[in-house]
Amino acid sequence: MNRAPPLRMLCPVLVGRDAELASLEAILAEVITRGGRAALVGGDSGIGKSRLLDIFLSRARASGARTLVGACAEEEARRPFGPFIDLLRGIRDLPRLTQTESDLALTDPDVRYRALRSFASAFGALAGEEPLVVAIDDLQWADEATLDLFAYLARSLRGRQVLLLGFYRTDELHRLHPLRNVLATLTRARLVDSLVLRALSSADTREMVRATLGSSTSAPRELSAALHERCEGNPFFVEEVLKALAETGDLVWRDGSWEYIGRLDDLLIPASVRDTVQGRLDLLPHEARAALRVAAVIGISFEFLLLQSLTRMSDQALTDVLRAAVGAQLVEEVSKSGTDRFRFRHALTRESVLADLLGRERRELHREVAHSLEARPAAEVEPEELAYHFDEAGEREPAFRYHLLASAHAETLFAFGNARKHLGRALELASGDVDLAELQLRFSRAALSAGDARGALRAAQEARGSYEKRGDTRGIALALFAVSDAHWWGLGQADEARRASEDSVRVLESLGTPCELGGAYGRMAQLGLFNDDEQTADWAGRAIAVARRCGQPATEVVGLISLGGALTTQGRADGLVHAQHALRLALELDAPDLVFRARLFAIDAAAKRGATPAERRAEYEQLIRHAKEHSFRPDEVLGMEVEEAIALGDFDEALRLADEESPDSALSADSQLRITLIHVARDGPEKASEVETLRRQLLGAPTMWRAFATTTAQVLLLADQPRAALAHAEPAREPLRAGSQRFALDVAAICAIESARRLGDDAALDSWIAVALDEPSAAESLVRRARRAFAGAEQARWEGDLGRALELSAASVGALDHSQWPFIETIARLRHAELLLERGTQEDRSIANGELSTVVAFWRRAGAPWYLGKLRDWAREHGLRLPTAQVAEVHSAKALTPREREVATLVSQGLTNREIAQRLVIGERTVESHVERIMFKLSRHSRAEIAAWMSATGRLKATEAE
Repeated sequence: MNRAPPLRMLCPVLVGRDAELASLEAILAEVITRGGRAALVGGDSGIGKSRLLDIFLSRARASGARTLVGACAEEEARRPFGPFIDLLRGIRDLPRLTQTESDLALTDPDVRYRALRSFASAFGALAGEEPLVVAIDDLQWADEATLDLFAYLARSLRGRQVLLLGFYRTDELHRLHPLRNVLATLTRARLVDSLVLRALSSADTREMVRATLGSSTSAPRELSAALHERCEGNPFFVEEVLKALAETGDLVWRDGSWEYIGRLDDLLIPASVRDTVQGRLDLLPHEARAALRVAAVIGISFEFLLLQSLTRMSDQALTDVLRAAVGAQLVEEVSKSGTDRFRFRHALTRESVLADLLGRERRELHREVAHSLEARPAAEVEPEELAYHFDEAGEREPAFRYHLLASAHAETLFAFGNARKHLGRALELASGDVDLAELQLRFSRAALSAGDARGALRAAQEARGSYEKRGDTRGIALALFAVSDAHWWGLGQADEARRASEDSVRVLESLGTPCELGGAYGRMAQLGLFNDDEQTADWAGRAIAVARRCGQPATEVVGLISLGGALTTQGRADGLVHAQHALRLALELDAPDLVFRARLFAIDAAAKRGATPAERRAEYEQLIRHAKEHSFRPDEVLGMEVEEAIALGDFDEALRLADEESPDSALSADSQLRITLIHVARDGPEKASEVETLRRQLLGAPTMWRAFATTTAQVLLLADQPRAALAHAEPAREPLRAGSQRFALDVAAICAIESARRLGDDAALDSWIAVALDEPSAAESLVRRARRAFAGAEQARWEGDLGRALELSAASVGALDHSQWPFIETIARLRHAELLLERGTQEDRSIANGELSTVVAFWRRAGAPWYLGKLRDWAREHGLRLPTAQVAEVHSAKALTPREREVATLVSQGLTNREIAQRLVIGERTVESHVERIMFKLSRHSRAEIAAWMSATGRLKATEAE
């Protein structure tokens, strides 16, 4: 039965505030054990302060604390002690202030002191019964007496079990606001902990949209991105915009959840937001409002001189206007490098100001801005600005021209989403004399790089149709090349990609030996490499020859990578020589996409020759660092980061990264399969329902991704479904017999052996052991060695040679130690423990306990309660006890090394791994390892918990020092 739509558009969960909530809980824990504390929490209007307060208070009550809440009101700003009087109202047997005393407290120091002591006594008495939380919201509207009382209580209640909280709006604090003095005084005296709520990240906004719309999967990517850009991470604004969309019919309720059917360009400004901004605007004089309207046309940020030239105001007059706007919290100064520059505090503030202009007024102002900017030297103006203003002014020709320039500029910055947007608009503005087919090909390339594979395919097919109509053979070949790219890189459709690529080769070869053949041959080589094609080396050689003849170094890199890959697959050591040549050439070209592919191949080749996890991670760190330095973040990079995060047990980071990937591609299907493993480990077997869909998607992809399809077996085995796992591993059998070196096939074989063993299916077990025990080669990957050792251990066990079985199972554990397949490592460790317990010496039992401890430590770090429950059952069945979490004492940091302490301190300050790496002059990957060890040592499962721990230890040390 269909549920009725909710009456209000509210997010049902608190999003993006884990660190702040953990900090408040840590402070309360300290209050309970060591005495009173005070904390001030600030943030802009709508940032989520009240929601955070509500959630925290509910948790405080659940922990046994009493909570009292008061709020300051703007209309009652002259009522002395107003919120404190309100929250004590109705509590009997407490000292009370008479109205006369309350009034005298404003002017008489003696009366005020008695009043302060009276309140302190009241709260102290309440805290004698149970821990007490006193919270005052909207402190920015507090009267002088209330602020004095807050400061007095922060000092006088330190020996009681009282947590004093104050919440305030940062965007209401003008330069002379009295709360600023209170904040400064309490901070200097170290009497208060200060937290400032920042805007939600783009990932947090996506999660908020998903939860608000009631979606069981991820939120619509483009809608979430548009909301994040428009609302700048303000939760209230996000909810209000969604509410406005529902009211206008752009959001409709279908099948128990909301679905967006509108245009992203038509997002409305909610009346609630517009009214708030209008209220502030109305307080400004007429000339200030007029100047702000012009500033809003310029953009979210604007230069003083440009605004002055458009408003024709004097320096002093415009300065006075901007000072008034800053005071009204509408704009803020962001000057730098000697340029006077200002910015609207929020994008919706600017849009609300713009809404006050008639369409004709806006167009004329945009025209003035565009021509003023165009008159400047080209180096001073970004083409994106000119494209925007000419477009808004309705001048099609210059708008078209600057959109093309803006797309080219975006591509140099690897901002392919922006390039796609500008090219899409250029297509709409193009006049009849523009070569639309060429423009469609440019759009196709940008769309593919931006993750819009289907848009890329449509544009390439339209370009092909245009070229066919005019009989342009070379153009047809180029369009086919783009069609192949979309099928291959975007949608993972190997057969369609190969057909289009073969057609492009035939078309180009009909013209002789044009230079475009190098790219076509290179694509055939790439397709061959990913499909284990025997002709790969031949195609690669042709691509290299054409590239060298025509001076195409990028195509040469592609050919060298493919040639190296083909030779390495054949077991030839000279494959690495070609790979190293490709990497050198790619670095010389400073082409991040080619550098990435060259490094990726080098990692793969080294792994196939037995590189250790440490060696692989060192190469991985270089690859990711180079990609990030060049802002190169395609799905291939994100996929690697997802894999690495899972290997380290940072499941939360893996989930965040996977959410950034493009949907509907083979690459994202592989990552989603890994993410499904996380969901099963955390929530149980019902989360394995997506496996079949992902498997079908991967089986339709090239050979490499078809191999990944067999790893659905590990998800099903984790979900305790060994028979289904055995069936899903079956497609790995023939490629393994044929000698394929795909790592995923080795993983599938281990899953198949373990599944057959659990089922007691001797026939399946025998057949898979035979497949897994192929002849070893001179150089092979660790996971292949693990597969052979795991199979050999089962065979030896079956033959009654327990000693040999233990030797081989230990070898399988060693080969999988710290690998990219943590669940497979878990299988190997638990099986080794079982064999040790079967032999049963005291030392064997101790080693088995060690294996269990290693496994449990990983899954605790990953935060996988369902699977930890399965491990508890396994331990009980085998007569072992699940190791207890080693919870670190909150007042001691002795468990951490000095470097780990440094990293933990920076984590608690909110720095990212990249920022920490830059601060400490170490590698980002090194920082990740430090964070991993910190969480393990302290039995913390997230960065937020590290921050809470550091906050608590810092406060305790300060208290001890006093």
